Amino acid sequence: MYRQVNPAFWPVALLVLAFFLASCQAAEVRPPQPLAPVKVTAEDQGRTFKAVVGQTVTINLEGNPSTGYDWHFTSLDETMLELITRTADPLFPGRTGSPARMLIHLKALRAGTTTVKMAYFRAWEGPQKAENFFEFTVQID
Repeated sequence: MYRQVNPAFWPVALLVLAFFLASCQAAEVRPPQPLAPVKVTAEDQGRTFKAVVGQTVTINLEGNPSTGYDWHFTSLDETMLELITRTADPLFPGRTGSPARMLIHLKALRAGTTTVKMAYFRAWEGPQKAENFFEFTVQID
């Protein structure tokens, strides 16, 4: 036994279906946005930072590579943090001997806690003649 459907049913059914399909499209899954880098500066001496696997840790220190001085890692667990890039951006471009902003980017590789230690010295003089030291800790989840 078949029952006849009210002719007003179809326009309403199509409208409900259209809204359903539109809401499904609006709920489309988007890939997660990358996390902002963890920013570490000279003022963060001795601090502990939290990061997640895959997140970038950016170290921003002043240096003067044109005179031979640079920041060197004296302790970096490369199983936990991978060096991605190092750059030196002069604070006064075009001026010989000008200090620079040293940007060092590390990538968190696995969960755990690690301490990064750095020293500021001329490579040919070695760490025993370091002018400055810097360290911080990263807890990676």
